[in-house]
Amino acid sequence: MSNEYTPVFVVDGHDLTRYILYNSYADGRNDLDGPNAGRTLDGKMHRDYLGYKRKLEIKFRPLTNSEWQYIEHGVLRGNPWHNVYHDDFGIMATVRMYHSAFSGTVSTITGWRLGAAVNFIEE
Repeated sequence: MSNEYTPVFVVDGHDLTRYILYNSYADGRNDLDGPNAGRTLDGKMHRDYLGYKRKLEIKFRPLTNSEWQYIEHGVLRGNPWHNVYHDDFGIMATVRMYHSAFSGTVSTITGWRLGAAVNFIEE
């Protein structure tokens, strides 16, 4: 058994694996339908399946202010588009994704950022 560290979540070359809250890396899929999809008057659903896009929901462990700044300004910056290297159902893959809604709460007692989270959606 190896004790080697394996990064499982890297954004534009920045390894964010150590900041992810244990068991808080959700990988999902959103189906895309074309203009002919929808329900008819009898209630039957008709699909015009075009494909799917991955969605990663990442929740971070409590972050210090410097860790928050590193993720917000050093990694996510102003550009929403990123190359994300992640575990795609057992296969490590790099996918072009955009991020949305990086948020968190500041603890008035400790000053730490709590509940920080971000979503990445495939291009």
